[in-house]
Amino acid sequence: MLDEQKLLENRTKELDTLLKISEIKDLNVKTLLRKAIKIIPQGMLFPEESQARIIYGNTIYCSCGKENCEHKPYVNMVESETKNGNPLKVLIGYINEKEIIPKHEQTLVNGITRILKDKLDYIKSEEEKKRFAKTKESEVYHRMKNNLGVTAAIVRLQMNNYREIIENEKCSDNSKKEILKYHEKTESELVAKINTMANLNKVLYRFKREDDGSLNLDEYIQMIIQDIKTNYSEISENVHLEEKISSGIFLGIEGGIPCGLIVNELLSNVYKYTKEGSAEITLEKLNNQIRISVYNSTQFPYESIEEAQKQSFGLNLVGDLLNQINAKLTLDKTEGTRFILEIPCKQ
Repeated sequence: MLDEQKLLENRTKELDTLLKISEIKDLNVKTLLRKAIKIIPQGMLFPEESQARIIYGNTIYCSCGKENCEHKPYVNMVESETKNGNPLKVLIGYINEKEIIPKHEQTLVNGITRILKDKLDYIKSEEEKKRFAKTKESEVYHRMKNNLGVTAAIVRLQMNNYREIIENEKCSDNSKKEILKYHEKTESELVAKINTMANLNKVLYRFKREDDGSLNLDEYIQMIIQDIKTNYSEISENVHLEEKISSGIFLGIEGGIPCGLIVNELLSNVYKYTKEGSAEITLEKLNNQIRISVYNSTQFPYESIEEAQKQSFGLNLVGDLLNQINAKLTLDKTEGTRFILEIPCKQ
């Protein structure tokens, strides 16, 4: 029998082993069990001569480092079952079959099994939550896509009604042409904004971070830039757009579409008002703010944002979007035109 001092030392070693296993980060099942099997022998009486095995489902994890290896039967074993129905077995023993104290070793195996079962159940629960969230995201996307399609159809129908009314009005042909031209422009801009919203919603979740659901803003904005260059391909060849996009900047997923629509509008204006010349977009994080700057070398035709909002459907929409994400937009016309968008964010 071991003396009291030896038992105390081994008890301390056992508790330390259980603590180390409990502190393993629950990345996934394989990572958990591979790390745990390396730790288990440290809590046994003779670590150098010990062997351990974890059987989970159809996979065997062994302290020798090989999966599904075949060793002789182990002395102590505890069986359990996880929430997903997979059996869990933890086995320990000694290579040279030394005499061990069953009570002491059994306590260790019981503790390890309970910890692993709780961790495996937690991993299973988190995986189910992620699957459920992805299913919901897909449902929300398809509902929004359908709703936006209906909205665009209603806009076109309403504009057709306006055309019929205008055609029947008693006014000069020139007046009719001007009114129709204005309505067609409005219809075109409105439908384009609706289509942009649908496209942004489609790709929004592609850039979402798994751990906290935040949006990878630099990749998201680069996608918007490429889409706008494609839409304005005839003009974009004459406009040199410099991109200064900092990486590692994240925004809450709820702010993704408003931010994307604002950036889309500001960049679209670059190609609307700059037939040739230079332009620049900058993304950076300063303290607790995300700062997006859009510049072009052409003078903006309006003196202020407020004046532009009275004439431009897109910039008028931007005003509402700014309120949704508590953001601020300023205009600097010192040299060319620079819009500065500031969005509050968490540290």
